[in-house]
Amino acid sequence: MGVGQSFKSCINKPAYQKDRSKRRPKLMQAHRDYANTFNTKTSLYLLSENSLFIYNTESDSEQNIKWEIPSPLSGVGSSIVELPNGKLFCFGNYPALGVSLIIDKNFSIQHLASSSNIVFSSVIYFKNNVYCFGGQDFKDNKLTLSRRFDLNVNRWFYLPPMPIADCYCNCAIFDGNILISGAVSRNLLLYSVYLNSFSYIPYEFEEYNRKILVNAERRLYLIECKNGSIYESKIGSCMDCRLNNWFKSFPSI
Repeated sequence: MGVGQSFKSCINKPAYQKDRSKRRPKLMQAHRDYANTFNTKTSLYLLSENSLFIYNTESDSEQNIKWEIPSPLSGVGSSIVELPNGKLFCFGNYPALGVSLIIDKNFSIQHLASSSNIVFSSVIYFKNNVYCFGGQDFKDNKLTLSRRFDLNVNRWFYLPPMPIADCYCNCAIFDGNILISGAVSRNLLLYSVYLNSFSYIPYEFEEYNRKILVNAERRLYLIECKNGSIYESKIGSCMDCRLNNWFKSFPSI
């Protein structure tokens, strides 16, 4: 049984039900308790209160790391970003607003200064900085605030206000800049790292839904989603970075 099948079967089972016939019971048990899942090229990270579960797809190995931190890192909007040299940047939101850590490959923890009590749903690493775009406060008010954490000096910096308040849910590197999609806004934004400014990208979504941005082979793929799953009836779109224009790429997902 593949790893994806194990996770799918785990999600559909009640928390109290134990299925010992599966090949990786530890993996399934961890998934039931972990609020947020993040994947990289070789690893799957599961983030919970005061612990981090890691499954390495290359070595087929599992690790469950326990730690003591001021508040749990689980909850809505929590993020893990992979840094160079095997490090992880962890940003906690509800209920751990403002908690941020760097974890090295030996799983020692470096506590970072708080970025204030804001939920950043869109977090990305680029050129030794971690960028956190838009979001909301603990009262669910949409904000135009963004932050940048400079890993060279271990400090947070403000970014200019975003053009529209939205819970920005996804971003991708785009020709040396960062492209950002919103959960409510029907437009894409481009953040210029060099100019430290935001601008609109000429593309309008058909629905007010979450969007997924994926970079591959010099093209940027955009998939519109609805209710947490891929919206099968929608048309996928693709941006050719060399020509700077959009075109429909596939009829369904």
